[in-house]
Amino acid sequence: MKNLLKIGTVFLSVCALTLNATGGAYAASETKAGEKCSASCPGKCDKKNCTCGKVGSAPVKIGNLALSGGYVRETASDNSPTAGYLTLKNEGSADEKLLRIETDGARSAQIHDSKLDDKGVMRMVPLEEGLTIKAGETVEFKPRGKHLMFIGVQKALKPKALFPVTFVFEKSGEVTLSLPVSPLSGAKNGMCKEKR
Repeated sequence: MKNLLKIGTVFLSVCALTLNATGGAYAASETKAGEKCSASCPGKCDKKNCTCGKVGSAPVKIGNLALSGGYVRETASDNSPTAGYLTLKNEGSADEKLLRIETDGARSAQIHDSKLDDKGVMRMVPLEEGLTIKAGETVEFKPRGKHLMFIGVQKALKPKALFPVTFVFEKSGEVTLSLPVSPLSGAKNGMCKEKR
């Protein structure tokens, strides 16, 4: 994995899963190096341990931010664009700023908003200066709103695959999430955190 959290000699990859359809909890589990986290979180660990839990009770945290519910849409072919979604919550007393997103899986990764133009047509607008998350604010990236835009995805994204995205924040630093690929007609199914 690109980024792992090193604690002494133990490396951890924290996989966060959403609630299942009935709202039930997924049990946390640990596996040995190279084994899958669980059937619901298909990521693998290539170091010591892999710990899986659910997004509902344990969002991924970096600094005063909590990231949850992340996913990207499947694509039909190589070099297609796709969008990603998640929720960012600033639990601190100071504003934070998402400066940019990065990925090795696409030619370009951008933060976008969707706005109506003067003719009533919805347009995507790149947020080239980043996105401020005010103290105590929750920002939801969702269809027809703010979203992550990936242009020129190198390989077609299929459901259950994972797509790594690095979020770079002004104060909190950076964190890489492996966002699951969701079917165009389906629901999101979890995300994995990879942090050094």
